[in-house]
Amino acid sequence: MLSLIDIALLLYCPALFRHSPADERHPQGRMTTKRYLAKKQVVKSLWIATGTLMLIYPIVPFIVTLGLFTTFLSFTILDESA
Repeated sequence: MLSLIDIALLLYCPALFRHSPADERHPQGRMTTKRYLAKKQVVKSLWIATGTLMLIYPIVPFIVTLGLFTTFLSFTILDESA
């Protein structure tokens, strides 16, 4: 159901509701590429494995160290600067 604000925006600014194809070079367009989605799946699997290790060995220093290392590794995998 559309509100009055949505209808007004649709009438006066129709360009806001048009969906254009994502450009890979655009910062948010890269999130829809197959390469980025595959990297995201790798990071998800990494966090599931790390979380399982954290549950198996519930020692606070181990959990903190592993969590920080996995965070660093996740950012490294998803980095697009290369």
